[in-house]
Amino acid sequence: MWNIFNLSNKSHIKFFIKGRAVIMDIIKLVLLEKNTDYISKINNTIKESKDIKIIATTSDTVTLLELVKNLNIDVILLCVEEEKEFNLINKILNICPNIKIIIFTAIKDINLIKSSFAAGVTNYILKEEYSSLPFKIKDSCKECNPFTVLINDYCFLKKEFLLNNLTCSEREVYNLIEKGYSRSQIQRILFKSQNTIKSHIHNILKKMNCANTRSVIEKVNGFSPQKII
Repeated sequence: MWNIFNLSNKSHIKFFIKGRAVIMDIIKLVLLEKNTDYISKINNTIKESKDIKIIATTSDTVTLLELVKNLNIDVILLCVEEEKEFNLINKILNICPNIKIIIFTAIKDINLIKSSFAAGVTNYILKEEYSSLPFKIKDSCKECNPFTVLINDYCFLKKEFLLNNLTCSEREVYNLIEKGYSRSQIQRILFKSQNTIKSHIHNILKKMNCANTRSVIEKVNGFSPQKII
């Protein structure tokens, strides 16, 4: 299902309070939800806020990723009910790193909450608290949000925790891999032989318990509930 509502290039709304013109930014929201009852509840709650517009609603994850590629979205309300669905966080942020993601779920699991924030979500809201959605959505879009500062610090500490067992040389290699450099490029940058780089990568994979370097990067920067401090 893919429904588009109020799709517009308008980024501001103008209205009057006691004769005085007020210009307000419009927050463009996309909703992923399968439950029609909650879609109705969310729409009824959001429509009370003039500065939030639901521009698309879908129940399909593939369609959601297409929307992320093609629409100018400020916030995604990610309604998930299974642990495997949390991996969408990484996929969305790989396409659009600046997008705000709010998890909306009935799952009360400390590890999943920590993992979600570590992966880059802006907030985690339980479905029983749906009436707070307008406030939480607006709060997530603030330029200076103390909550976001704490999340960023947490993500940094989590990354350092996961990479703590690497030697200085291995960390150098990992940093270049994370930036997208190939093995041959890393050899030239670090002035090291092919065998040395190969040995460093082998040690990194072994210490991180991963099959390949892509899995290491996803583990360090993305959703990894098994390795949360």
